[in-house]
Amino acid sequence: MAIAEEATGTWTSSGTTEADLAAASAVDGVFQLFVDVNDMVAADVLEIRAYEMVIGGGTTRQLMCWTLSNVQTDKVWVSPALVFMNGWKFTLKAVAGGIVAPWSIRKLT
Repeated sequence: MAIAEEATGTWTSSGTTEADLAAASAVDGVFQLFVDVNDMVAADVLEIRAYEMVIGGGTTRQLMCWTLSNVQTDKVWVSPALVFMNGWKFTLKAVAGGIVAPWSIRKLT
């Protein structure tokens, strides 16, 4: 098994708008999201979400939500390995603070 980078970028919070990191994808596989949270400071609150369609042609729905707040001891946050198939996406949302976070979506191939 090999690892490939599916998508990458740097996200800058814009108010409290939830932002897609990559467009919902019909590419199937096992994926993990890596987010550099080194720049988080006291009072910052970041929500990270994963979405997936249960069946092809269905509705993309929230699968999981993680909330990080304040300065992070671990400077890189990593999602669990998630099996995606029908249409998925990861999103970031700054609930409080101004956050800049490089990110990478990785896929087992």
